Amino acid sequence: MTDRRESVESRRTVWGWVAALLLLAVAVKLQLARPVDEAITLWLQTWRTPALDAAARIVTFFGSSPFTLAVIAIMSLQWWRSGRRTAVQAFWRAGILGIAVQVVLRFAVAQWRPDTMGLSAATDWVSRFELAGFTSGHAFRSAFLGGWCCEALQRQRRAFGVPAATAIGLAVGLVGLTRIYFQRHWMTDVVGAWLVAALALALAARWQRGS
Repeated sequence: MTDRRESVESRRTVWGWVAALLLLAVAVKLQLARPVDEAITLWLQTWRTPALDAAARIVTFFGSSPFTLAVIAIMSLQWWRSGRRTAVQAFWRAGILGIAVQVVLRFAVAQWRPDTMGLSAATDWVSRFELAGFTSGHAFRSAFLGGWCCEALQRQRRAFGVPAATAIGLAVGLVGLTRIYFQRHWMTDVVGAWLVAALALALAARWQRGS
């Protein structure tokens, strides 16, 4: 009975994230959030200094492909050796699905990044993918990796688990903020990426339970 209840709750969680993501995607497609996006981006530009730029470059690295892939590869190897192969497979499946969702959203929503101009003329698929901003790759990767790390901390059940999870959450938030700060993405691009990561993590949790 408990397993069935957990399965129903996990299914509801997954569909909840799907609904939230679709609502945001529609709002972005209709440009309903553009005034807020522009206001936040302009406000962050008033904070720019050489020192903050340097710090932001360090922070944003933690959402880059080389960093996240390296950490995920190390974690996967360790978990695989410790016998947690089902968990590794679940996270990899969820991560790949999350990337696929991002690809679809970039083409379907087609919200150009704030640092680009005149992109309506871009016709080739590669340019359209690279120049579209919804959703942010850095924000997705950092949030997905952060969730995976929190899963590891939760299983260890150590005293530093809560502070560490809080620090991870703060780091994920700062990575997303740097993408807006550098005008590489709008706020909605970052929030959308977090929703995709939440969906992927919810699926990973569900698949680990075999439900």
